[in-house]
Amino acid sequence: MIILFLFYLAFIKRYPYRYSPIASLVYMGFDYLSLGFVVIGIILFKETFVEKDYLSCLISVLIVAVGVLIAVLCSNKLSAKIAEKNELNNIKTKAKYAKLFVEDHPEAYEQMIRENPDFAEKYVRDESGNIVSR
Repeated sequence: MIILFLFYLAFIKRYPYRYSPIASLVYMGFDYLSLGFVVIGIILFKETFVEKDYLSCLISVLIVAVGVLIAVLCSNKLSAKIAEKNELNNIKTKAKYAKLFVEDHPEAYEQMIRENPDFAEKYVRDESGNIVSR
């Protein structure tokens, strides 16, 4: 079950920050870390609850809480701050990200041609409105 969930996170789930791979890696790394904390906390809770070791049960609940905090604070908020700084720079300086942006926002084609000379050199809009390589 856990392996399927990891597979889902790694391969099926889309990168949340399409124009910032660094933010996506931070997001996925902290997701895996928080998942590890939650799984370890649940396993410890199960084992210590059966033995009626309530102090260890409390510690395992705290481990799960730390995992949830990592997921909320680090995975979501930290990666959003990284993406906020990194996405605009990538779109304006790198042709690949400018192409992705124009595919998502076709009305920004003329603006991208003016702002990103690499994009203007490598890509052009064809008759059907698609962005293709020159």
